[in-house]
Amino acid sequence: VCSSDLGEPFYLHPLAVAHIVLDYSKDEATVLGALLHDTVEDTSLTADQIEILFNKEVRGIVEGVTHFNSQRSTFYKVKLSPHENIRMLLEAADQRVLYVKIADRMHNMRTIQYKPYPRQRRTSEETLLFFVPLAEKLGLKKASSELKKLCFAVLTGRQ
Repeated sequence: VCSSDLGEPFYLHPLAVAHIVLDYSKDEATVLGALLHDTVEDTSLTADQIEILFNKEVRGIVEGVTHFNSQRSTFYKVKLSPHENIRMLLEAADQRVLYVKIADRMHNMRTIQYKPYPRQRRTSEETLLFFVPLAEKLGLKKASSELKKLCFAVLTGRQ
């Protein structure tokens, strides 16, 4: 199975995100959360199943990062808007969720050239307004600096 954006196997993105997370944290649950961060969105696996297979900590990280709000009474998942997703992140009590989300955004920015330009621009603007300050707040200066550089490359046409 290939990723629709890059034409590469779907599992390479979570591996890249986990590799980036290792720059910030060696915590096992955080790395597992990074590896599984798209599982609830992209597969039929549920958060309950992640908890059974791994543990409650990993489930919490995956749920904190996911863009879907699962309906408990059904198998349906409702996609959250970007603003709702950011609101959920701001409410995250577990800093490890933020590490995974920043790593996810970092990989998305590193591979942004495969997206149409309007989406690149929106993603870059959102990254500058939210993810760069978040990385700075968490003391992730290297991540903040790289995200800024990637965003300015998109916004100034220097990719």
